[in-house]
Amino acid sequence: LAIITFFFILYSTFLTRSGILGNSSVHAFTDLGMSGQLLVYMLFFLVMAIVLLFIRRKEIPTVAEEEHLSSREFWMFIGMLVLVLGSLQITFTTSLPVINKVFGTKLAPPADVIDHYNRWQVPVGIFVCLLMGIGIFLRYKHNEAKDISKSFARPFLVSAALTLAAIFLVGDLRIHYYFLLFAGIFSVTANADYLLTKMKGKFSKSGATIAHIGIGLILLGALISNAKKEVISKNVKSIDLGKDFPNNENIMIEEKTDTLPMGNYYVAYAGKEKEGVNIYYNIDYYSVNEKTGQKELAFRLRPLVQLNERMGNVAEPATEHFLTKDIYSHVTYAEMESKEGDTTEYLPAKEYQVAIGDTFFTSNSYVILNGLNKNLDKEKYHLEDGDIAVAAQLTVEDLNMSKHTIEPIFLIRDLSIFTQTASIDELGLQFEFSKIDPQSGKLTIAVAEKKSNKKDFIILKAIIFPGINILWIGCLLMIIGTVMAVRQRTSTSNKVVTQA
Repeated sequence: LAIITFFFILYSTFLTRSGILGNSSVHAFTDLGMSGQLLVYMLFFLVMAIVLLFIRRKEIPTVAEEEHLSSREFWMFIGMLVLVLGSLQITFTTSLPVINKVFGTKLAPPADVIDHYNRWQVPVGIFVCLLMGIGIFLRYKHNEAKDISKSFARPFLVSAALTLAAIFLVGDLRIHYYFLLFAGIFSVTANADYLLTKMKGKFSKSGATIAHIGIGLILLGALISNAKKEVISKNVKSIDLGKDFPNNENIMIEEKTDTLPMGNYYVAYAGKEKEGVNIYYNIDYYSVNEKTGQKELAFRLRPLVQLNERMGNVAEPATEHFLTKDIYSHVTYAEMESKEGDTTEYLPAKEYQVAIGDTFFTSNSYVILNGLNKNLDKEKYHLEDGDIAVAAQLTVEDLNMSKHTIEPIFLIRDLSIFTQTASIDELGLQFEFSKIDPQSGKLTIAVAEKKSNKKDFIILKAIIFPGINILWIGCLLMIIGTVMAVRQRTSTSNKVVTQA
């Protein structure tokens, strides 16, 4: 198990750094040309571990007799087995691109990734929580059934009552989430009961119990905060943000212009600041003073985008912490270019690689690539016999919902490439159809904007996670309990050595 654990750590490094998950995971890097080195690195440690295991196979201790079904060690083994099975499911799903590449298969990733993992991992969480609640009362070697049932009868009943009360708070959930809710509460109450009744409050020897309480709280916090999370960023402008930025989850804010309602707050974009490779976006949250009716600054969040030309830009959210909730804010779209020092009429053109049906943004509109027009009027566009010409059919909708249709042209004449731009003067936009990628089917559209109408804006997503502090308290208790258990184990081992 130790060998497999370390191998999977190396394997996860291979997955994220080789580029094989570049199209299926936001956490993975693009291909850096390191696949061969990572593969050799991973296999070296695997082979070396297997060789050492084989050499020392005779030193592996054997058990004289099998553990009894009622013993603590047997159920610790079952719990470990459940965790292994859960990890294998995660490994298999994550490795689908690797499996397809190695075996030439075409296994499709799950359509709803979150639901897919939850359907597998929630039962694992339920089983582990129940084991942590029951197992703490079990003795090693053997236990009587009546002693077991008597020990956890009280925490079981308390947990059932607390679960019924919690159901009214969390509201409508899927049935397996209710079971997880009960299992998490049972894990916490059973271990707390054991700490008070069996350990008699001896905290110095209760590291495992405290760690188990922490794990139960982590699962409860994750369940409650995700089940009751609320996306408060709703688009209130008349412009449609497109399929990549759903209007019921994203809000568009112009710099130092907009103060828009968002949940119980009003939000404004106060500008951006570059610090090293990071660009920080200052988002001001305002609340309304009930006495004066005036908007007052409640807090400022600074989500950032880290610039990385080699591996791609990485966005990082910012969070405001409260006692009962966290407000999470994430920039889902922002212009990276700076317009400082530009004295030309048009700013440098920005290129977009788009397929038919895709949407992209300018500073004052959004653009849809509707299709290609191959039947162009030769007289209108001054085409000659033998020319190969195609136009990108673009629909441009501004903030006032006015639509404009334009067709920049890509032209091949005498084996040379030419383009004919198309402009919308009232929006200060100029479009150029500059490239076609026959393999991906994507077009390159370059857009130049007039300096006079360029406005900085961002698209923001904000989510409220209630009860998230339950999770953070659980993390703290798990760490404290683990440290206490390690210290107790070390102290016991030192005493044994000293006595020997």
